[in-house]
This record gives sequence, structure tokens and C-alpha cells, in this order.
Amino acid sequence: MPIRPIQFCFNDCVGIFHIFYNRFMKKHFIKLSKGLGLLVCLLAFNLAYAQVKVTGKITDATDNSTIPGANILIKGTTTGTTSDVDGNFTLSTPNKDAVLVISFTGFTTQEITLNGRSVINVGLEASSKLLSEVAVVGYGTRRKSDVTGSVSQVGTKDFKDQPVTRVEEALQGRASGVMVTKSSGNPGGSVKVRIRGVNSITGNNDPLVVVDGVIGLSLSSLNPNDIESMEILKDASATAIYGSRGSNGVILVSTKKGTAKPRLDLDVFTGFSYVPKFIDVLGAADFATIENTRRLRNGGTAIFSDADISKFKTNGGVDYQRELFQTGRTNNVQLSTSGKSGKISYFVSGNYMKQDGIVIKTGYTRISGRVNVTSEVTDRLKVGVNLFATREKSVNNLDDQREYQGSMILRALTWDPTTPIKNDAGDYNNYSLKSLAHLGYNPIADMLTRNLDSNSDKLNANVNISYKFNDHFSYNAVGGLGTVNTSYEKYLTTPPFPAAFYNSGRSSGVQLSNILTYDQTFGKHNVKVTGVYEIQQNDFSGNGYSATNFLVPSGFYLAELAAGKNLSNDYNKTGIESLMGRAEYIYNDALFVTGTVRRDKSSRFRDGKNVGIFPSVALAYNLSSLPVFAGSSAISNMKLRAGWGQVGNQNIAPYSTYSSVNIAGGYPFDGKSLTPGSRPLGYGNPDLTWETTSQYNAGVDIGLFQSRLNASIDVYKKNTTDLLLNVPIPDFAGGGAVLR
Repeated sequence: MPIRPIQFCFNDCVGIFHIFYNRFMKKHFIKLSKGLGLLVCLLAFNLAYAQVKVTGKITDATDNSTIPGANILIKGTTTGTTSDVDGNFTLSTPNKDAVLVISFTGFTTQEITLNGRSVINVGLEASSKLLSEVAVVGYGTRRKSDVTGSVSQVGTKDFKDQPVTRVEEALQGRASGVMVTKSSGNPGGSVKVRIRGVNSITGNNDPLVVVDGVIGLSLSSLNPNDIESMEILKDASATAIYGSRGSNGVILVSTKKGTAKPRLDLDVFTGFSYVPKFIDVLGAADFATIENTRRLRNGGTAIFSDADISKFKTNGGVDYQRELFQTGRTNNVQLSTSGKSGKISYFVSGNYMKQDGIVIKTGYTRISGRVNVTSEVTDRLKVGVNLFATREKSVNNLDDQREYQGSMILRALTWDPTTPIKNDAGDYNNYSLKSLAHLGYNPIADMLTRNLDSNSDKLNANVNISYKFNDHFSYNAVGGLGTVNTSYEKYLTTPPFPAAFYNSGRSSGVQLSNILTYDQTFGKHNVKVTGVYEIQQNDFSGNGYSATNFLVPSGFYLAELAAGKNLSNDYNKTGIESLMGRAEYIYNDALFVTGTVRRDKSSRFRDGKNVGIFPSVALAYNLSSLPVFAGSSAISNMKLRAGWGQVGNQNIAPYSTYSSVNIAGGYPFDGKSLTPGSRPLGYGNPDLTWETTSQYNAGVDIGLFQSRLNASIDVYKKNTTDLLLNVPIPDFAGGGAVLR
């Protein structure tokens, strides 16, 4: 904070005069002392008059709430101050017509001319360009114009008026180099996101997802209406800050916060899904006629009488394709409230989404809730708490069941149209009555009697503490805690015997990130240094059972009646410790340099192989700062970028470096009874280490016609080394495969 000028007021002059009078008047210098005292007072009065004292209050123009920490600067000077916790400020200016520049993050900067006024009250308008001006780059933010890496941004304004039910849908077609494809048409089915292609053959190729600073969350369970912005880090110079987990790209998600007057929002929409065109198949009469002709031509006898065919012409038989499909309906209800009261801002939302599939008895339901609260405890200390909970339920997801008789749709297309779904007694005809066409299980009976329920309960909480030691040095702590409980219940009546299966899993994770930031401007030079120490740990436990050969179809919860039973259990634990340093330099808003190095130590690899170092460097130059572009009405921005970096991939199964044993490896030595035992299951490889991706990137960002038209063009080259592959082991050595 600048030092304010020392001022003499009239009362000070009077005090000086009295001292002067009492000490010297009695020593016969009455006239001289009176003259000198009068001169001092006049000079002090003139000095006080030359400094104009201005007071005022800074508020939010939307709801009239006070804004603490707003910057008030005398234009053309370095003299200024900040508003206090109540939005009040006091500032002395040398000119009664001085111009004050008032600014605060998230609001439009205003310039106020005093015109002789000594009291001003200013209402700042929220900036509608905030998202386009600021980009989250991981462990901090930067003006978008200052970003040196390849980063795409998708804001809530890009999809707020569209019926988006999944976050992945919001990304589709809105970020270059990002491919979003649905793996299936099942409600709640998985969506594949790939950033600049794939990098691994046996490893996971999903991008790393970071939500409000918490690493490793899932996009699928997030409510799109809770999202404020998403940044997609694509090149290695941008993703190197996440080291061993950044090779597949990084998606940074920022959720909404309350920044305006209290408001209540309700969004409701309904959508319908249907099969636009059915595949032409034979009707029952034509099918029976062709089957009779085929048999007669081969010397056999007809199996359908003329009366049967006439009956089929009357009632049409069964079109199993149309019986399998239905019109799916999607209902989405979103209720949220947000606002800011004094030093506390809040965002609270609830969402209910139900989606029925176009295949009978399939569906997906998601219920979620979020609470984001931020408190400005003092001018220097800010504390934020984010809570998110969701429950997802998927019913009869066809991707969860491997259909050994062919897909359900294929079975419906090729099933015997002359066989009714049920017989006269009301029981399902499980197979074709005349053993025709597809010889598998009746697809309609299969769908109406099966029960595949997949449930997932997720709870995530994180605390963000920010403390500013001064205007240049700050500390951020992000603590995250998450837990996921899943259960999978499956009951099938598919012959020859009904079967039941159950699996449950519980995973939990904890993260602590410590972030120190130094940001200083020296004239035309800006330097920003970020240091991070981060630890993260995850553990998983699961168990399940299977029950086969139900003697009586009795449902999932009577699995103890089955003749065959099997139990399974699982547990694993992983951790990673990281150090990261990033230095950013900007010269005259024209030259930008960023250098990053991250060191990761992962428990997935053995000692001596478990430390990876991932560096990156990026340069950018703002061509629009050159005199040749000054005053150009066509080109408002043009920036060249170039970068190089290395990132890793540690996405292998825990304990892959150790040999594994199947403890349920019994064997019937006498040919009759099973003897409990164990047997080798997998080979360990202590030499496993990171997959490493090196990437070069060059790009240009162009803004035309006052940034009404913007374009980014990138060219890149990626090279992944030390790929992890399952290498076959010869049968004489035990068979199987080992990861190398």
C-alpha cells in the first residue's frame, strides 16, 4: 500500500502557535513570534488545501452489497488504496479533478473523474467477459491472453440453453482436438473422451479430470448445471504440471459460486428418444410360406398349414423388433439458488434426471446435490467449502451383460415371428415352438425377467484455504476427500438355470495440495512463480458372490437356494507424492515464457523405478503489440505459441509389478471332490516404469473485429515411449502373459 502524504490541519497550526507563544512572548519577541506563527499556519493551511481528501464506498451494482479489497488508484500514478471490509475507502489526491480507477476481480473497471467532489460512491458492474479474460491453468489462473500452452475453454454460456444431461455432451464439438463418442446407446452408458488421440495400448486413455482442484474425479456423475467453466489442457507444456497423469490431457472443471444478488433458478425439460427407422423383416405369413417352400424343395414336408398361414395373415404374428423397442423419455429437473451476503457467497443446487431407454426395461437415474460456500474471513484470508453428492442407478444396461447368444437386438431381428411371446397359460415361450430361425432364448422374455441393477453413491468434499501474506505472496491449501460405494446386482432367468451375481466396492481417496505463489510486477516485467507439494492416496475394497443353478426361479434375494455358490474378495491401495515448480515471465504484455517441472513418486512401481520427472517449456509472443498492428480495426489480437514437454502415464493396475495368486484355485485330484488350493495367476515385473509422452506444439491465436471472430490453429507431434504391453509367455514356461 502506498505511503500517504503527511498533512497539517488547522488544529495542528493552533497547537504550534500556542507553544511558540508561551515560550517566546515572555522573552520580548512578541512581534516576531506572532509574525512567524502566522506564517507557519498560512503555509500549513495552503499545504492542506493542496491535498484533496476523498472518501467513498465501493458496492456491487447488482445487489448493493459492499466490495472489500477493491483497488482505487489515481490514474497516471502509483498512488492508491483498497476498500476495507465494509467497502469504504479514504484517499488523498493532489488534484480536485483527478481521475480514480476502480477495479476488482470479476467486475468491470471504472474510471471516475472527481470534478471537485470529495465523496463518491461507486457501484461496480459484474464483468460479462470474465470467462473470456481469465483461464484456469491448474494450480492458479491466468488472463487468457497470457496463456502459453494449448488450452480450450468451454463456459456455461456455451450450453446453458441446450438440453444437456451429461458433462461430456457439453464438450462435444466445442473444443478442437477433443473427440467425444458414445460407446453405446444405453441410458447412462459410458462416453469416451479422447484428447488428441490415444497414447497407450494397454493403459487407460481417459483424460485426467480435476474438479475445483481435486484430482481424479469423474465427469459422468457431475451435474452440467453446476459447471461454471471447463478448460481442456491439450499440449504437454500445459499438462506437465500434472506429470505422470497428464499424458491423456487434462480437463479442469470449475463449479459455480455465488457472486450476485440472491436468485432462484428452476430448469425443467423433457425429451423423447425413438428408433427413427425399423429394419424390414419378414412377417409371420411370409416367413411360414418361405419355410414351407424350403422344406418341400429339399424333399421334406410343410410344417405350417394353410390355416396357420391364413391366421398369420390376419394377426400378423409377432414383430420381435418392435416389441423390443419403445419410445424413451428423459426428464430433467434442476433447482438452484445462489447469492452473496456480505462476506459469504453461496451456490446450492439439486438435480433429478431420469432417462428411459429405447429398449424395454432399460433406464438410468441420477440424483445429485451440491453446496459451494465461500467466506472472506478477512482481507487476506478466504475459505471455501464444496460438497457434492450423487446417486446413480442403471437398470439392465446391455453393456453390463455379455450376451453369449448374440446381442439382444440381433436376437430380436432374427427370432421366429410365428412363435407368440406367451402361451395360452400366460407363460413365456422361451424358445421357438418349431425350432426355427434364431435358436436362442426369447429376447422379450429375457428382457422382462432379467434384473441388472447397478448403483453408485458418491460423496466428495473439498476445502480451499487462500491466504495473502502481502500483495505479491500467497498460499493456497486444497484438501479433498471422496468416497464411492458401488453395488451390482444381477439376476438372470436365461436357461438352462437361473443365476444371481452380486458385487460391491468401496473406494476412498484423500488429497492435500499446498500451493505457494509469488506474483510481482516490475515496470514492464511480470514474474509469477508457483510451487506445489501434493500427496494423494486411494484405497479400494470389494467383495461379491455368484449363485448358479437355481432349482426354482426365486429371484436375486434367495441366492442361498442355488446349488452352486462362489465368493470373491479384493483390496488394493495406491499413493503418489509430487513436487511441482512453475515459473512464468511476461515482458510488456508481449513476450510470454513459462517453464514447468514436476516430480512424481508413485506406489504403482518398485523402488528405483517409481520416480518420474516431467519438464516443459512454452513461449508466446503477442504480435498485436507491434506498431504495425496499432490502430488496426480488423486484427484485434494475434499471438504465436510454441512449446515442448514430457508427461507420463501410470495407469496400470495396482501391484502389477508383483506376481499374483488365485486363492480359489481348487482342483479335483480324485476326479470327484474339489480340493481347496491356490495356483499362480499372473507374473510380476519389477522393471515396470512410466509410459512417457513427449510432445511438440506450435500454434497461433487470432482475434478479428474486436474479438468478435476468434480462431486458434495448432500443429503438434506426439511420441510415446516405454509402452506397456502384455507379452505372451510360452506354454512350456507356464503360459499366460507378463506386462512389460
